[in-house]
Order: sequence, then C-alpha cells, then structure tokens
Amino acid sequence: MAIAPVIYGLVFSQVAVNAMEVHERHQSYAKARAASEASGKPLVVVGGSVPSSTLLRAIHWRSHGCGDTCVDLDPGACWGCPNFIQADIRNIPLPDRFAGAAFASHVLEHLPTVADAEKALIELHRIGDQVFIAYPSKLNLVAWGHPEHHLWVYQAADGVVRFEQR
Repeated sequence: MAIAPVIYGLVFSQVAVNAMEVHERHQSYAKARAASEASGKPLVVVGGSVPSSTLLRAIHWRSHGCGDTCVDLDPGACWGCPNFIQADIRNIPLPDRFAGAAFASHVLEHLPTVADAEKALIELHRIGDQVFIAYPSKLNLVAWGHPEHHLWVYQAADGVVRFEQR
C-alpha cells in the first residue's frame, strides 16, 4: 500500500473538518449577534476572539467578532475589543440577564471536569437570554492532541449541551 494516498486523504479530511468548524463557529456567532440585536441588549463573547497561537496573534487574526463585551482569562484573547473583562467562565462578573446573547467559543473543552463545564454553562445562561457555543469536532485530530483539552462538547439539534471527560 502506498503511503502517499493515505497521507493525502488524512490531510484532506482534516482540512474539511477545520472548514466545517470555522463555518459552524461563524454561523453560531452570527446567530448570537442577531439574537443580541433583536433583544436590544449586548452580546457577550466568552473565550476571546483572538486565538492563543503566537503566529495568529502576530497577524491580529480573529476567529470571530469581539461582541460588545469580551470575557477571557487572557487579555490577549480580547486584544482590540472595546470592552474587556478578565474573568473565568465559571464566574462572570456581570448581572443576571445582562446580555441578549452569550457566545462561548472554544473554551468549554478547556475546563478540567464535566462539573466545571456544567457550572460554566449555567453561568452563561445566567448572564445571557440565549447561549451559543462553538467547540472542536471529535473528528479534529489537533483537538485530540491538544494537551489543554479535557472534555468533548456536544450540542444536539434541540440545543441540549452534553460533556464527556477525555
């Protein structure tokens, strides 16, 4: 068996998985923005809009918009955003129902336990009228190898979010 077709197939599949994740993340952000605008309340982005990659930060790459308020532990993740709050997703210092929508992008899988992720989801629902999330696919090989990913996140068509310890 020739190894090249296997490698090409693997690379192609990962490009397709990445494209699917980017598309889903942008769709989720757009829905969160629309829900926020419809409610007349702010959009809170939790997890930042700037990836942690040094290269992507150097070129000021954004995974999505900042929202009206950007929340992250790392100030660099919200670089250039108009309103930044340094906080943990499990304890966001905003009032109940502050936002028309809360958008958490690629953050829940970094929490250490399912209980922590469930607490974070409750917190997102506390601050936002609606909650939208983005997370890596289980088909993404980079996600499998990421040392800071502790959970798999799933959201069913009915909106129910589930977590699985890795």
